Amino acid sequence: MAKYNYSKMKKEAGQPCVGIFWIRNTGQTIDFPKPLNTIHGVSNFFDSPDTHYNMWNRVRTTFPEFAGKEYEEVPRGRVIFDGNSQRFKVYVPSDLVNTIIKNNIISGFGLPVAKVDFIGDSHYITPPKPEDVDNEADNF
Repeated sequence: MAKYNYSKMKKEAGQPCVGIFWIRNTGQTIDFPKPLNTIHGVSNFFDSPDTHYNMWNRVRTTFPEFAGKEYEEVPRGRVIFDGNSQRFKVYVPSDLVNTIIKNNIISGFGLPVAKVDFIGDSHYITPPKPEDVDNEADNF
């Protein structure tokens, strides 16, 4: 299987994009940007057709640290465009929003800084590891 050229996708986009991403422990993001002008909106919202479930096999075969994990076990998020407000909405685990990750997402999707809202979303919260749950139970 050929490796996916993530950086080439970013360079070819040339304009703001929507799409999905994962966040590595280093703060680097693994982006799947789709140029906004190639997306058809629904009710004036523009979203990539990519899903984390469908793209996961590419990610875990390219990044060895994810081998043996499921897509929902790694922090992830999504960038959409709200045509009503003319703003990009970035849905991300709220506990992971920091300057490094924000900058990586803005850069990876070619987003205009002044038109981006970062929104904490419980859908993208990484579930606790079994050993963390066991440790919490020991505290009672």
